[in-house]
Amino acid sequence: MNNNKKISSVFTYSYFWIAIIIPVSLSSLLMSFIFINDGLSIEWPSKETLSVFLEYMNVPLWILGSALPLATLATANFRALQFQSNLNYQKRTIERQEFEHKIDLYHKELTLFKEKFSAVIFNGNFKCIRPEDATIIFTRFYPKPTKKEDPYFEIDIEKIEYIYEFMKLFEAKVFELGKIANTKRNKLKFINLLFPDFSEEQKIEQENSINIYTLKIIYLLGIMDATLLQVCHAIGIRHFSIQKEPITLIIKLIIDIYALQTSFLDDGESKYSFYFSQKRQSALVDILNLWIKYSSVSNVKADEYTADDFRHECFITEVLRSQPR
Repeated sequence: MNNNKKISSVFTYSYFWIAIIIPVSLSSLLMSFIFINDGLSIEWPSKETLSVFLEYMNVPLWILGSALPLATLATANFRALQFQSNLNYQKRTIERQEFEHKIDLYHKELTLFKEKFSAVIFNGNFKCIRPEDATIIFTRFYPKPTKKEDPYFEIDIEKIEYIYEFMKLFEAKVFELGKIANTKRNKLKFINLLFPDFSEEQKIEQENSINIYTLKIIYLLGIMDATLLQVCHAIGIRHFSIQKEPITLIIKLIIDIYALQTSFLDDGESKYSFYFSQKRQSALVDILNLWIKYSSVSNVKADEYTADDFRHECFITEVLRSQPR
């Protein structure tokens, strides 16, 4: 019953012509059979001939007469379908307008977000996340509606939880390493992890020369590098790898991610269970700053200590590539 989609007049509606043609064809066929079988002849109309015609052609005439009500029903059906089609068109138009309005609201929210985000970056003293990252960060945290039913400004809780799991893991690793005493024995454990192929003589040499805080930082960032890459991709920000970038820059990137989480979850712990308070963040930053202060990193110009410097200290050319991930 979807013929009305391609027609604009009842005279081009197939069911209308079927309602007329079938009764007319049947009645004509019956009239022909009756005329031939009963040996009727064509005569001038008169009272007698009309009476004979009606007597013989009663059924064919009744069938012929059914064409009118059937055509009327077909016309009514066509108009009903047209009316429903108009309703459906109006519904689709309204839905499209509602969706377009939702998209407009989404882009307005994006514009406001970019303005607020620039202020957050400036006031929060972010180091690695830039104002120009606002658009992609917004689209990652607030998915763009793809249909009318989608919310236009609703934070992706799964994305927040995913980042929270990274933050929780990083925090746990820092506290776990922080509990390891700065002894030669513990230093040797890190050397065995970082340099499994070293000879015993080489390990003893490293044990005497390498700073344990440096070992902790290198080991921590090494095991977190792949996970950090995934998180940066999820957020939509640039990833800084321990293989290429200064050590302190990577730590600042991680601190930026923590701060970004705070800026998104304005209601904090009162609303979200996956929220890192300023107190937790401060404790974490204090530990990292302490490690940097007493490590070899502090002996190099600020923000310039890289994995290559660490390799140079260890008198090797390949260190981080073989460490556990």
